[in-house]
Amino acid sequence: MEATDDPLRYVRLDVSAVPYQGAYIAKQCPVVAQLRYDPTVDATPVPFPETVQRRLDAGQLFETEVFDELRRLHPDAVFLDPNSASVISDTTDAMASGARLILGGQLPYDPAGRRTGRPDILVRDGEAPTGRGTWAYLPVDVKHHLTLQDARNGSLGPAHCSRLSDPALSAASTDDGGIRKRKDDALQLAHYWRMLEACGHAGSSPIGGIIGVEQCVVWIDLTTAVWRDGGAMRSTLERYDFEFDFRLDIIARALDQATRGAEPLLVVPLLKNECRDCEWRAVCVPQLEAADHVTLVPSIGYSQWVLHRDRGITTRRQLGDLDWRTAALIDARVDVARWRNGAQTALPGTSVENLVATAPAQRDRLVAADVNNAADLLALDATTAAYSDSGLTSLSRSIDLARVGVKGAVARARGVREVVVPRATIEIDIDLESYGEHVYLWGALVTSDEPTVAVGYQPFVTFDQLTDEVEGGLFVSFWEWLTGTLATAAASGASARAYCHSGESAENRQLRSAARRFAGEPGVPALDDVEQFIASDQWIDMRTVVTDHLITPFGTGLKALAAHAGFTWRDDDPGGEQS
Repeated sequence: MEATDDPLRYVRLDVSAVPYQGAYIAKQCPVVAQLRYDPTVDATPVPFPETVQRRLDAGQLFETEVFDELRRLHPDAVFLDPNSASVISDTTDAMASGARLILGGQLPYDPAGRRTGRPDILVRDGEAPTGRGTWAYLPVDVKHHLTLQDARNGSLGPAHCSRLSDPALSAASTDDGGIRKRKDDALQLAHYWRMLEACGHAGSSPIGGIIGVEQCVVWIDLTTAVWRDGGAMRSTLERYDFEFDFRLDIIARALDQATRGAEPLLVVPLLKNECRDCEWRAVCVPQLEAADHVTLVPSIGYSQWVLHRDRGITTRRQLGDLDWRTAALIDARVDVARWRNGAQTALPGTSVENLVATAPAQRDRLVAADVNNAADLLALDATTAAYSDSGLTSLSRSIDLARVGVKGAVARARGVREVVVPRATIEIDIDLESYGEHVYLWGALVTSDEPTVAVGYQPFVTFDQLTDEVEGGLFVSFWEWLTGTLATAAASGASARAYCHSGESAENRQLRSAARRFAGEPGVPALDDVEQFIASDQWIDMRTVVTDHLITPFGTGLKALAAHAGFTWRDDDPGGEQS
């Protein structure tokens, strides 16, 4: 049996023997759930990397700080000991009494849903009991990350926020920005909402809140269709119901593996980004490498894996053996399978103009690729043509990535004769490091033969408590130094460029964020000035240069590229959190 992305088509298993599950299971890899409960697995999970553990510790510390602030602001808040044997009954009593704010509680077990859950905070919804005679509550969780963004585009919707001094939903006001799209947070709130429903204390509508580093309650509507899955838009509740129920079925099947004639397991390992820090990485990753699994190819995730699997392509080598020319036509939206099938009943010399007369754009792309007649169409690869209805637009690149992966070598991209990096007389390599969503280091390494230029490393950094004032001051110092250096070079007639790696996910994003967050403060540039710099030829993203020129078997991340170039760090797992 296989699950589909449509919960209405999914036939459930008997999960009555599955142990109660917390909120995290819905957002974790389904293979993890399977491995934990399969009695035939004799492997032991490995410890989390130090960086992950430090992140967890920082999250706990932040939660404590938020709780302390709420208790200061609300002396009447009910604060429960999560380690108490009576925490569930204490939580139930607090809800029955209509407490406005409950911290550290645990909701009653949900036998039908097989749920257990400890929402960080329960906020009373309304000034009177519901028609059922019970008080209603909304779940709120504390997360050590940003929850808001400046633009509403690409968000979970407009941000409705309540101050910690009055965390009720009724006190929320609308922010100009949007809610950051963090599925994990939303799924966790959906879990608690289902538990509140089960015990009769759910609010008037499915809504939950997140308290992030902005120190306010950001309310998330769990019924808005914001997640694209299986070709349709799903609400958070719909997505959660499928993910959680699917994992219950996975566990039910896993628990049965030691019995004679057990049905096959429901899921198989796939390589994904989270594998690096997973406690089961020593089990899954060697299996995938031994099998030459197709998900070892960068950018092939679950949906792409399904498309390849359904066409009999399960290994990197099989993917690399597909025909690149045929794949390039498919990427160009040419229905190769359709026209190739039509060519089978035509004379070999029948022109493409006649065979593809009803689709002039596709006809022109075929002719441009030197496919001129029925014989040329039939010469295209039938196996690769089976992807014509897949919707893939990068199949040809995946083939190249698979080929270099099998060889374990870096290659120039097609058509690239020479790797060209824009150079300058004065070159400034820039990198930032952040922790807890805040930038504590803007670092610049200046290289030049100009005698008037101060070469070497120039850090703008603090390892003290990182307040907004301190972070803004670091940014201003860095920006004034950078623009001043570029202006001095221009005045002297020297060329100057600054370089980053993966700017859109790091430097560019933080430059824009700083300009917005600290706008109006002395020395903070206007957002337009930042955008002008990012778009200029003085700002070079080396990841873009690599992507345009090279194909690698390990992606284009800086650490992987540096290791391939022979660079080593003194730490086993270098990064901003380490420093």
